[in-house]
This record gives sequence, C-alpha cells and structure tokens, in this order.
Amino acid sequence: MAPNNAARGVCLFCAAAAGLWWLVVGYRSPSTGGAVFGHGGGDSDGGGWARIKGEDGKTYTQWQGEGAATLAGMVKQGDGVHGEVVEVAVNGVAGYTTYRLRLRVNELGEGGASGMPLNVYTIYGDTAHVLQMPPAFQAALPFGAHIGGSSPQFWAVKAEAQYDSWLSVSVTDGINNNEISSIGIDFDKWDARTPLYSDNGAVFWTDPDAAPSFSDQTDGSVVGQLSVATGAGLKATVNAQGRSKKAGADWEQKAISFKV
Repeated sequence: MAPNNAARGVCLFCAAAAGLWWLVVGYRSPSTGGAVFGHGGGDSDGGGWARIKGEDGKTYTQWQGEGAATLAGMVKQGDGVHGEVVEVAVNGVAGYTTYRLRLRVNELGEGGASGMPLNVYTIYGDTAHVLQMPPAFQAALPFGAHIGGSSPQFWAVKAEAQYDSWLSVSVTDGINNNEISSIGIDFDKWDARTPLYSDNGAVFWTDPDAAPSFSDQTDGSVVGQLSVATGAGLKATVNAQGRSKKAGADWEQKAISFKV
C-alpha cells in the first residue's frame, strides 16, 4: 500500500491491483466538491469503485470499468465521463432502494480525440456494448414513465410514482415537451423481476444542441432512476454520446458502468 496524493481526486492509500480493497482517506471528490471519507475496491475485470459520503451527507458510488483498478484510474483516464450512483430513498416503495444514475465529466481527465464533453444528448445500446439495467420497480402507467421521470403532479395520487424506474438524458420531472424520445428499447418487459437489455436502442434528445450542458447541471446529467430490491445491489451499463467542447466534434464513450 503506497501513498498517492499527487493530484486532487486521488485517494491517499490505494491498492495497486484489481481484486484488492483499499481505503479512501481525505478524498476530494470531483462530484461533490468537498472532502469526503469512504471506501472502495477493484474487481477481476480491472474495474474500480468508491463508495463515499459527501459533505452534503449523501452517499455517492462512483464506478469505472476495465483498467480502473484504483480511484486514480477512475478519474484520470482518457474517457471524458464516468458513471455515478446516488442513493435517493430507502423504502419509498417497501423493500426497495431508489438510486439515480448520473454522468459526470472527469475533471482530471483529458477527454478523447474529440475533446472534453460539452453535453450528452443520447444513451444507447449496440450489439458490441449492450445497454443493460437490472430488474427494477415499475409504477403503473400513466403515473409512472418510461423516459424522463414521473410527473410530481401524480405523486399525491400515486405516491409510489415518485420511485418509478425510468431512463433519461437530463430530464427528470416528467415534462419533456417531446424534447427527448426513445427507440428500440422494450420498456414493457422491464419490471421488478426482469432486467432491461437493448442492443439497438436509444434514449435521445431530438435536437442534440438543445441538451443541457454539463456546466449547467451541478449534479451531473441524470440518465436514469432505478428502484431495486434493497440489498440486491445494482449494476448497469450504457453507451453515451454528446457534443464536445471542440468545435464541430462529438464525443462518444462505450460501456459506461454504474455499480452498487
């Protein structure tokens, strides 16, 4: 265990290889903007994760896939974004924990050839990198929603709608005015016992330039809400694409992972 505090966002003590646990001490999170304490680890695929508690009292889980065995690897890769999981409710629906999935720009990253991300306008699955979501609670339509979140106007009538599971790209309040849409994703088969897969589907902004910029989203770009059985854990994967800060270019990143 060797100290590594060369850069903001790097844990002070990290195991060097996947499969080992390590302790995060005094980690300054790019996501929460404050000093936090927590723990994390790696897995046999070379992935790395950290579960941390921010100064706001919320628990954050950050995960990056292959090649990120340490926290340093998570936030200092060439990729422009990373996945983050935030716990928002326990027993909103009895027996379930509700999480938000968010994309955040890697503040220590350098981006790919197209430069650092400006916004994200789609999440999708393809044959090489399938969009995957775990089994999750679904509120009945029209109180629940497939994309963009449930409308708060329904919550007084159907309280469980607040904890519905859905996908999105930044929109969370159920009001998208046809700004976002989906294609090729069979939401009707997704429920508390059945996972969601799509190898040829997407959720997307109909006008890519209208998607909010990362700089205007202090909590990151929300790409989904999942209510999963408490204690069951969570693992999800998406691909994403958006406008880049480099003029005339789009960024694209495959197999972005979210895990609890």
